[in-house]
Amino acid sequence: MKLLQIVRVENNDNNENMKQLLLIIVILFVIGCKEEPPRENVIIAENITLDSIINLYKNPSDQYVMVIAHRADWRNFPENSIEAIRSAIKLGVDMVEIDVRRTKDGSLVLMHDETIDRTTNGTGKVSERTFDEIKQLKLMSGVGVPTDFNVPTLKEALLECKGKIMINLDKADNYFGEIYPILKETNTIDQVVLKGHYTTEEFKSKFGDFYKEILYMPLITDKIKDVKSYVDSLESSINPSSYEIVFNEDYMDSFKYISELKNNGDNVWINTLWPSVANGKTDDKAYWNPDENWGWVINEGATMIQTDRPRELIEYLKSIGKH
Repeated sequence: MKLLQIVRVENNDNNENMKQLLLIIVILFVIGCKEEPPRENVIIAENITLDSIINLYKNPSDQYVMVIAHRADWRNFPENSIEAIRSAIKLGVDMVEIDVRRTKDGSLVLMHDETIDRTTNGTGKVSERTFDEIKQLKLMSGVGVPTDFNVPTLKEALLECKGKIMINLDKADNYFGEIYPILKETNTIDQVVLKGHYTTEEFKSKFGDFYKEILYMPLITDKIKDVKSYVDSLESSINPSSYEIVFNEDYMDSFKYISELKNNGDNVWINTLWPSVANGKTDDKAYWNPDENWGWVINEGATMIQTDRPRELIEYLKSIGKH
């Protein structure tokens, strides 16, 4: 309540003056109580639809930068968990990146590493454990403590994302023949992005008749020796909507080709996860200096950013009018 300055009024009728003074105090008190309390700095997801997100993926806009949560919201929940996916959706991300592995008996589950040692309370390779064994495990928290959460199946993750956000399936191309029926069953194929280094011929050979249905995002890294020929071939046959650019120096051909991709009307995906993938521009640095890190990659052409700090990135993008 505001500080009140009470001015004494001289009058012969002390009782009348006291009544007037009390009335003034009550009125001012009521007015002061109506002042709004300070609001907490929280994120409320915008009402952007999945159709809008898919349209932005296929038709990029310089006025909107898509946010991809790396292994979902792993800072608040175990990576690649249903809970981390739910949290990412609640934050308002546009896409989650999740990893797929196959168990000994052929089930597809979410797991980044070849082994279960780091992220669960078990040991050994995913490929050497049955699905029933994997489901008995508990996922670990960020500080290495077992949680109440279990390793999800790919189907469970797809159903959690269905109708809400897009999904980047990493490490999934080796199992695509097994993944495709699950995408069709869950009716999520339009939401899913796959990526790789494949040339046009390699891509068509690997995915066969399915390639026309897939949202494929080629990677441009230092492994690509002739970037122009690589992109020209893809544009003339597959015509991808987006490219992921990886560069640890800004003189690399992959970085220099960003402007050409923008001229083609393509999305440019840049990772700010660790120093070697975006010329040292990282999420951790961006936490303290967002303009010098996230702002830099946006100014250089990024229309999609994969991040380990989705909450802070969304806050920053909102502050500059790009989310």
